[in-house]
Amino acid sequence: MRLDMLTVKAQTDLSRHTLHIENFEKARSVVTDMNRKAVKSKHAEGVTFDTHLIANPTNPKEWIVFFKKDAGRSYFLVDDNEEVESFGHLDDLIAELRDLGLKTAEIHI
Repeated sequence: MRLDMLTVKAQTDLSRHTLHIENFEKARSVVTDMNRKAVKSKHAEGVTFDTHLIANPTNPKEWIVFFKKDAGRSYFLVDDNEEVESFGHLDDLIAELRDLGLKTAEIHI
């Protein structure tokens, strides 16, 4: 897995996991979604996000993107059908983040 150009913080101790989402459906009801176009637009406006790569709660072999913004707002990266985007390989996800113009991400394993 190549992670050059990204600052990665990996947490291996799950007892200190900072982005544990117990009830994915409940989390989806309070978290706003953001598609690629919106991410690029916000990034171009200078809006910054804390970008987190977390295991998909419905399929732990996949990864999803969770953006945290100041003021407590959070977003999932979604596709054009407004479904949470999931990735089977971190390399694919990192390529996507680069394409979106993001430079840093925190991986939760």
